[in-house]
Amino acid sequence: MGLGLSACSASPGVPAPAPPGESREPVEPPAPDEQVAACAAQTSKLQAGLDKAHGNDTDAVMVVKDPSCGMRVLTSGPSKLDASHLHRIGSVTKTYVAAVILTLASEGALGLEDPVAKFVSGVTGGDEITVRQLLTHTSGLFNYTNDEQFLQVARKKTFTPRELVDLALANPPSFAPGEGWEYSNTNYILLGMIAEAAGKAKIGALVRARVFAKVGLAATFFDGEEPVGGELAIGRDGWGRDVTRFADPSWAWAAGAMVASPADTATWIEALGAGTFHDPATQAQMLVPTTTDDKNLGYGLGVMLFGRAITGGAGPGIGHGGDLPGYHTQAFYFPEKKTTLVAIVDSDAESPNDVSVAALEVLFR
Repeated sequence: MGLGLSACSASPGVPAPAPPGESREPVEPPAPDEQVAACAAQTSKLQAGLDKAHGNDTDAVMVVKDPSCGMRVLTSGPSKLDASHLHRIGSVTKTYVAAVILTLASEGALGLEDPVAKFVSGVTGGDEITVRQLLTHTSGLFNYTNDEQFLQVARKKTFTPRELVDLALANPPSFAPGEGWEYSNTNYILLGMIAEAAGKAKIGALVRARVFAKVGLAATFFDGEEPVGGELAIGRDGWGRDVTRFADPSWAWAAGAMVASPADTATWIEALGAGTFHDPATQAQMLVPTTTDDKNLGYGLGVMLFGRAITGGAGPGIGHGGDLPGYHTQAFYFPEKKTTLVAIVDSDAESPNDVSVAALEVLFR
């Protein structure tokens, strides 16, 4: 989950304060021509880092946005991708679904302390498991994607959300509600079902109305519930085989079915991390960390919270990762630097973490 950048410089690059009694002339901002040249040089270094961060036979994308140079979408690999290509972003989907839940909560359509049983019947422990525990992965519910039966039929079946939940419930819980932390896709399948019950619409329609339309995401789609309006980049397994259509998108549903352009992904994760999407009270709740099994990683309400020790000088990070067959994504916003970073590799043979490291080394070394 983590970036693992502790070896990189953590220097913020801010001039040291003047000693007492002394003054310092203010640093003049660079002239426009100098700024253009500096951004061009930085972009060239980012492209070189991206080209080195993955194999010659795989495709990768890097998006960087900062106050000085704006948004840059860089691509690399044999498919000659452009910025308009769409990618499966896997569990980054959870950030959109959580946002729907939080907007419904802010309107009083549901409460974060409501039990699952209020909306979905027949869930083991449903009277004790709360909406908040689903959001933070503290429900204890088994992860259905680890179920042996699911693994045998995943490529051949169209699932209903209830079938995915029942696969999970066929396995004992990992712990009592609230007594531990364990990442489980089952939590977000249930959140999709709860959103539909409280919002009185399909989850794809709720995400479109409450997130896509509000933020202006024209190239993001809930695959399986609406047409995907664009060209999907090819995802490949570790042997280079095309797994773009590995399985029906219903197998990931509210836990990971989203398809998006890299720029849309960056726009969303910035809105979420910078606090321009939620009201201040909801934003504050979202960023309260739940302790995970990684001391450098907390989990808020649908977001991963990265500690500064592993972000290579970027400061704390807010975002999420996403992994599906053939597609691997990291999307972060670093509020101290007002910088957004999205890294995507379209191959199981590669890691987006290498792309993220390459970007952060250029930006903050």
